[in-house]
Amino acid sequence: MVDQCGNGEKSQWEVENVRLNQACPKDTYPLPRIDTMVDRTVGYEVMSFLDAFSGYHQIWMAKEDEEKTAFITDYGTYCYKVMPFGLKNAGATYQRMIDAVFKNQRGRNLEAYIDDVLVKSKTLTEHFGDLPETLNTLRRYNLKLNPAKCTFGAALGKFLGYLVSVRGIEANPDKISAIQSMPSPKTAKEIQKLAGRINSLGRFISKAGDRCFPFFRCLRNNKKGQWDTECETAFIELKKYLTSASILVAPKEGTVLSLYLGVSDTAVSAVLLDNEKAVQHPIFYTSHILLDTESLYPTLEKLALALLITARKLRPYFQSHTIQVVTGQPLLKILHTPEVSGRLLKWSVELGEYDIRFVPRTAIKAQALADFVAEFSTTEPPPTETLADLWSLHVDGASGSQSQGAWILLTSPMGATLHQAATLQFRATNNQAEYEALIAGLKFALSLAIKRIQVFSDSLLVVNQVNQTFETKDEVLKKYLQLARSLISSFENFSLTHVPREENQVADRLAKEGLPDLHRTQTFERPSFECTEVSSGKQPPCWMDEILNYLKSGTQPDNRREVQKLKLACARYALIDGELYRRSYAKPLTKCLRPDEALKVMEAIHRGECGTHARGRSLVMRILR
Repeated sequence: MVDQCGNGEKSQWEVENVRLNQACPKDTYPLPRIDTMVDRTVGYEVMSFLDAFSGYHQIWMAKEDEEKTAFITDYGTYCYKVMPFGLKNAGATYQRMIDAVFKNQRGRNLEAYIDDVLVKSKTLTEHFGDLPETLNTLRRYNLKLNPAKCTFGAALGKFLGYLVSVRGIEANPDKISAIQSMPSPKTAKEIQKLAGRINSLGRFISKAGDRCFPFFRCLRNNKKGQWDTECETAFIELKKYLTSASILVAPKEGTVLSLYLGVSDTAVSAVLLDNEKAVQHPIFYTSHILLDTESLYPTLEKLALALLITARKLRPYFQSHTIQVVTGQPLLKILHTPEVSGRLLKWSVELGEYDIRFVPRTAIKAQALADFVAEFSTTEPPPTETLADLWSLHVDGASGSQSQGAWILLTSPMGATLHQAATLQFRATNNQAEYEALIAGLKFALSLAIKRIQVFSDSLLVVNQVNQTFETKDEVLKKYLQLARSLISSFENFSLTHVPREENQVADRLAKEGLPDLHRTQTFERPSFECTEVSSGKQPPCWMDEILNYLKSGTQPDNRREVQKLKLACARYALIDGELYRRSYAKPLTKCLRPDEALKVMEAIHRGECGTHARGRSLVMRILR
């Protein structure tokens, strides 16, 4: 039993109920989401803030359960007649009672979180009716208020740790002053205290992960508690930033929200914006410090990770609004490209339930987006203006006695990298392997809708043959060259440059050794020029058209429910070289066929030269194999 006394408050006895809590089953009644509740208080001119007197003590204990709360003192043995503090189900029990009491007012003119109640009205005249309605309800159920903690008829006030008003949501001044008046931490415990205070203001801090990374780095392993010059500089900058923290707004139902993403070497960040007015206003800032394994992801995968983490943190916004992701990267195609990374399949399925659209970035003028001018703030040098949309592709092929493979390294204008590897299952010379790497790289770039690209290869023969400097006499290489030139014609701007092998060491080594486990490796069972494409005329409509249109151009139906169904379905498919493939967890990619194509395949297997005239189920299994 402990005597707790707050700042200027009366002392309160609290009994330790560890064993009682262990014996009680958990009450699963959900507590309201604080951020959602705070959003619903924005836009009201008059508010009254109420606080219940002694909160939990206003609920009576069942007579047969009173003895279970017994405790021993020097003066005897006592038990509670009302619900005590410290019970693990006390909050859920009180919230259930509050929801039942105010069931006719919640969301209309009142918000209640356990013992904190806010009465809200658009005008003062309405408040003269809303406040008596609330007080009469409290009187009907014999609930008492604490007058010392109540505020009536205010234009702004503190609710659930935020300062709410008709303007929007502001950070609690007490939380800001607690950081600004805090001296530089000297121990690990003081740094943890600072980290906790920063976390409580995370919604208001743009790119909090980057700003506060030096603090969190001090708490890691061997640097635990070592406050250095970098930490001190970041601490001063944080205090300066908090003096002008942004005022957040709450979105209205049905509005389209914009999302900007940012990636750095240490963290991924995002800001959700309201587009209703001419000037964009921030709704929520999120940030996530990269784990050691996440920091190894390719840069574009980090961008997809930023979207995924933001969707998890801001799930209520993603479920109730259309989210418009403003990005200069082919993020939609990345999420539906199976060659990039296997983890993207899981991410695309998880994001498929939301109505997410991707639009290109334009010039950023809003002050709230000052930190998101560039999507990537990595240590790599920024590209020049003349190469604003020019991608780089490094390819290399290797053919040896032990392994044959191809390696592709695709780099965006912003410095983001994508990796792909291929294993050749057929006998190929070194020159043929170099052509396979070039052709696979060109197909990979075209699948991402890239139009301007510069390619680098360490094969002098391939470079000069493609550039028409050398004559091609080998019949096999002629077929490779013809296929390569047909792919090159699809680009608006193309160049192929020879680089010395010592400048292409990374691609050369990985082509020989294979790709690390964290990437996906393709397998080529026959030369690329043998995989001819069949061009068909106008096809009758079928189930594939809607999925193909979405994956190619982002075309969506008008009905929002149909959009969600389409995105969930598209997460199971991938677009490769213009062909639709279905993904599977336990099987390789399976090609999707139109009805006439499927009929030809079934006829060939069922009654062809090698047909077995099998029944339906056996026929299906043979087709899948």
